[in-house]
Amino acid sequence: MSWWWAERALRTQYDQLNGQVSPILSARNQALQTNRMATELGRALQHRSQVALLGQVAELLPKDSRLLAWRYRGSELDLRIGTDSVDPRLYVRRFMESGSFEDVRVEPSQSEGLSLSLVLRTPGEGA
Repeated sequence: MSWWWAERALRTQYDQLNGQVSPILSARNQALQTNRMATELGRALQHRSQVALLGQVAELLPKDSRLLAWRYRGSELDLRIGTDSVDPRLYVRRFMESGSFEDVRVEPSQSEGLSLSLVLRTPGEGA
């Protein structure tokens, strides 16, 4: 009989502790989920929108230039520019001086104009 009472006492204690721990575990799981969501949101906010980015690119292009194509991957931007002024130094200088880009490379395009490859400077990074 003493084993039966001991088991019953342990089961009662287990049920009480389980009842006390359940809200703590639920709160922990909710905190972990919220932390994951905040991390994902932070990553998303670090990347610029393509609309804002293309607006900035348009402001930096010379008046006789037109944007023919672009490809945006994370922190890399590839542009194909239709232009009569093919001096690559002009593009390198403008994009580097903007402070938003680094590692600007310009090459003649296979079809027309120029191809630019840019790396976006991460927010908060020094110039």
